[in-house]
Amino acid sequence: MVKILIVDDEPGMRLSLEQTLEDLLVKGVELLTACNGEEAIENP
Repeated sequence: MVKILIVDDEPGMRLSLEQTLEDLLVKGVELLTACNGEEAIENP
């Protein structure tokens, strides 16, 4: 499974990127988000 991790401290930017990439969900891509570097590192 392919995963894309979106990391940004601006909630609006994360949402915008998620919406831009949401078409990939039907192809089996998992979108993950984190609000900072620490949270990103903790993401599996």
